[in-house]
Amino acid sequence: MKTALLCWELGAGLGHLTPIKQMSLELINRGYKVWIAAREMHNIHHLFYDVDVNIIPAPVNRNNIKKTAKNTLCYADLLYNVGYKDKESLANHIQGWQSLFMLIKPGVIFFDHSPTAIIASQQTEAIKILMGTPFSRPHEEHISKGYRLFSVYGRLNKQQLASAEAIEKETLNNINFACHKHSLTQLNSISELFSSIEFELFSCLKELDHFPSRPSASKRFYLSTPSTSTPQKTEWPAVKVGAKKIFAYLTPHQNIVKILNGLIASQHSAILYARGQLEIKQKLPSHIKIITQPTSMSEILQECDLVISNGNLNTVQQTSLAGIPQLAAPIQLEQHILTDRLQQQGIAERFDDRSPLHSKIQINRLISDKSTRLNTFKAAYSKLNQANEIKQIFDSIFPC
Repeated sequence: MKTALLCWELGAGLGHLTPIKQMSLELINRGYKVWIAAREMHNIHHLFYDVDVNIIPAPVNRNNIKKTAKNTLCYADLLYNVGYKDKESLANHIQGWQSLFMLIKPGVIFFDHSPTAIIASQQTEAIKILMGTPFSRPHEEHISKGYRLFSVYGRLNKQQLASAEAIEKETLNNINFACHKHSLTQLNSISELFSSIEFELFSCLKELDHFPSRPSASKRFYLSTPSTSTPQKTEWPAVKVGAKKIFAYLTPHQNIVKILNGLIASQHSAILYARGQLEIKQKLPSHIKIITQPTSMSEILQECDLVISNGNLNTVQQTSLAGIPQLAAPIQLEQHILTDRLQQQGIAERFDDRSPLHSKIQINRLISDKSTRLNTFKAAYSKLNQANEIKQIFDSIFPC
């Protein structure tokens, strides 16, 4: 039986799992036995309850991890902050992926934000497909050759450039140390990390690519992901007549209290799905409901009037396609970049957290006055059929 492995190494949340489920279903339809090596097992059963796949924890390097900041200098800096600063630890991480490949023996491998898995797959004879968000595959200009910032804030100054060059050199040396230890081909530059990738399959619409100046490529595809549907249903809190419905999908962070205060001030019916441990000391009014299990996004989007998120790609994309106004409160680099892209296109705004009153005014304005650009965006994709899309893309990748 044909075997496929879908790898997820970095990042968090349903934004990774929803596209993985989408790929898995199509692979199963094509006769593949599907394995998923998942970074997080939290709530994964809620999404894959109806899919015949094998799910195992991914080899994850949790040593010397530093949270990436908004001002990450270059792609090498991102790798450095997620474990590539320790060459021995990186070598062990590569070995973990190699062992997984030997056990499963996949004929096709999908890599969702999985740079170490890509390195480890050098000697694996399989079709190699990059999937996930465009952020995980910056184009050449954002990897090296000038060290442009990941963000939209321009080029680096002399001090930043010197730091980027030092980080690039050290990261490359650490990668090559680990490669040498496992008899893998060493890299001449960080960008060569992606040289074995045969196809790129980004889980988004082209308009939402984090790097819009990316050169075109015949083996790159853009595929929007469908709304999640789970057996978990959520009732909206009852409120006074005329109140609207707001859905918030947020990672627990220091800004979550400001968002809650804005929701309280708005007096609209609000459901907050908090992914992870959430401790709220204040007593919440009855029109605010907090849930800790994933709910059916497809049903939520049919009913709500506004969505608030951290600016995670899958959520903002589904919300845009539904023509629903949205607010983004980004907390990490990828979300900051995407939020800037959404603002440029007039289909989302940054959450105004200066005070509960400012938040309330912004919420009410967006609910009552939908963006013309948002309506145009929705209309442009009104006939979008994700099932046909993925079938056509897979026909190109797997012509047999």
